[in-house]
Amino acid sequence: DSEENIDMVETSFVRLLDDMTFDVLDSFQLDEFETGCSIICCSFQDDSDSNQEGGNSGVNAGTSGAGSSSSSSSTRMGLGADQRSGADSNKNKPEKEFIVVGTAYAIEGEQEPHKGRILVFQVTDKEVGADDDAAEHAAGGKDNSAGGLGKPGGEQFNKLRLELVAEKQTRGAVYCLNAFNGKLLAGINSKVKLFSFVDAGPDQSELVAKCSHNEHILVLYIQSRGDFIVVGDLMKSVSLLVFRALDDSIEEIARDYNANWMTSVGILDDDTYIGAETNMNLFTVQKNSEAQTEEARHMLRVAGEYHLGEYINKFQHGSLVMQDSQQESKRDETGLVESTLENSDAVSESLQAILSSAPKPQMLFGTVNGVIGVIASLTEGQYKLLKRLEQALSEVIQGVGDLSHAAWRSFSNERKVSQCRGFVDGDLIEGFLDLEQSDAQRVVDRVNGKVAMKDEEDIAAILQVNSGAPPSDSLQLNLDVDTLTRFVEDLSRLH
Repeated sequence: DSEENIDMVETSFVRLLDDMTFDVLDSFQLDEFETGCSIICCSFQDDSDSNQEGGNSGVNAGTSGAGSSSSSSSTRMGLGADQRSGADSNKNKPEKEFIVVGTAYAIEGEQEPHKGRILVFQVTDKEVGADDDAAEHAAGGKDNSAGGLGKPGGEQFNKLRLELVAEKQTRGAVYCLNAFNGKLLAGINSKVKLFSFVDAGPDQSELVAKCSHNEHILVLYIQSRGDFIVVGDLMKSVSLLVFRALDDSIEEIARDYNANWMTSVGILDDDTYIGAETNMNLFTVQKNSEAQTEEARHMLRVAGEYHLGEYINKFQHGSLVMQDSQQESKRDETGLVESTLENSDAVSESLQAILSSAPKPQMLFGTVNGVIGVIASLTEGQYKLLKRLEQALSEVIQGVGDLSHAAWRSFSNERKVSQCRGFVDGDLIEGFLDLEQSDAQRVVDRVNGKVAMKDEEDIAAILQVNSGAPPSDSLQLNLDVDTLTRFVEDLSRLH
C-alpha cells in the first residue's frame, strides 16, 4: 500500500557528453518541475566592451523537448561558431564559448508556463582526485549516471565539468534561443527578448535585458541574419523584425498575414525565408520592398508553396556532400549537350547554360520521422526546365492507386488548397533514372515539345531566347535521353 501512494517525480538534467563515446562527463540537475526547452552553443561580446566592434555568434546546437520523463540536453563545444574579428585590444583574448539552456517550469494546472530560466554554462577542465569525485557523487551533488568516476588510489586527473556562470529568471517558458551579434535572443512565451552578457567570472556574470518585442501568440522559433530576425509563431506564421542598435529597440517591418501554425523557420537569403507548418507543408515568403504603399511593404509575399508530407522540426544551412569547384569547372568544359542540340545558336547557348550550371544546396531539414532532406537553389531556367520535366514524368509514371502527383504536392490546410509553386519535387525528378528506355524516351519527347502536355512551361520562357530565335510555337529543345540522364544524375549528387 505504501508503494502505491508514492508519487513519481520527473527530474530533468543538462548533461555533458563525450563527443566520441557519448559517456556522461557531467550533469546539472534542474529544479523540480523544470524541464529543458532549448539549447545553443555560442560566444558573447562582453557588454563592458559594447562600444567596441566585434562579437561572436554561434549556431543552434539542438533542442530538448519539454514534457519528457527525463530531459537530457548535451552539446559539443565548437559547433560552427561564427568567427568575427574584434577590436585590436581583443584580438589576443581567448574566445570563450558557452552553453546556454532555456527552461520552463511545467506546473500542473497552468495552461502555459509562467516561469522559466536561462542558464549559461561554461565547460571547464578541472583537476580532481578520484576520492573527491566519488565523494561528490555519493553526496548527491551530481547525477550518479555520470561516467568516469576517476582512477583508483586517489590519483589526480583532469575532467570536463559544467560550470554555471550565470542564470536569468524569466516570466515564461524559453522556447527558443538564438546567438545574435554577440548577444542572445530568446523567445519567451509571447515575447522576443534580447539579452547582453556581462562576463565577470562565476557567480558574478549576468544576462542583462536590452529590449523586447511583443505582438506574438507564442514565439517558438527564431532565426537571425545580420540585424534581421525571423520569428516563427505558434499561429501567426512568419514575421520579420529588425534590431535598431542606435536606440536598442526591436521593431516589426513585415509579416505573413496567413494563419500558419509553424513547426520551423529558416533564412534562405536576405530577402527570402522558408517555413514549415503543422499540415506538413513548406512555403517561402519574400520581402516586398518595391511595393508602392507602406501597407504592401509590410506584407511578406508568398513566393512558393509545397506539400512535403513530413513534419519538419529543424532547418539548418549546410550540405550533405563536399562542394568540389574543380568538378563544376569540368562540367562546364564537357560540352554536355553540344552534340545533341540542333536548334539555332541562341537556343543551343541558352540550353547549354541551363544544363551546365550546378544547383547549390542551401538548406538541410530534419523531420520527426528521421528524414533528412536537401533544399537547393535553382536558376530561373533550371526551375522552368525541371517543372517541364516534372509534368512529363507525372504523365508517364502512373502513381499508386492512380493518384495525382499535382494533387499530392498541392499546399493544403484547413483553410485552403493551392497548387504547388516555387518548388520542384526532387524525388519525382530522380525517378527518371529508374525508367525503362522506352518510357524515358516518352518523357524526353514531352520535354522537347514533340508531344503536347497540359500546364506545361513554355519553351521560349525556359530558354529566354532573343528575337533572332525561331518562333515560339516551333521551338524544340531536342534533348536526348543520355543528356537528360546526365543532368538528373548531377542533381542527384546534391545528396
